[in-house]
Amino acid sequence: MKDIIISAKRQRRELLMLLFSFLVAVGCNIYAIIDYNGHWDELYTEIFYVLTLTVIFYICSLLIRLLAKGIKALILKKHN
Repeated sequence: MKDIIISAKRQRRELLMLLFSFLVAVGCNIYAIIDYNGHWDELYTEIFYVLTLTVIFYICSLLIRLLAKGIKALILKKHN
């Protein structure tokens, strides 16, 4: 079997995307706390919901990036 090698640049990019997804999920949590006049302890007590939302955001961004890359490959293939 062939080994799959993931470059350090690619790993950094994916970690940054995961961090961005986490920050967006925390931002959504803060918005909900402010909007619904919640208690600020929900910022850390609802961490499992935030982590779940982080994974959902990351998967959605991954699907969008894969779709964009696929469309780009089809366009370049069509021109050649």
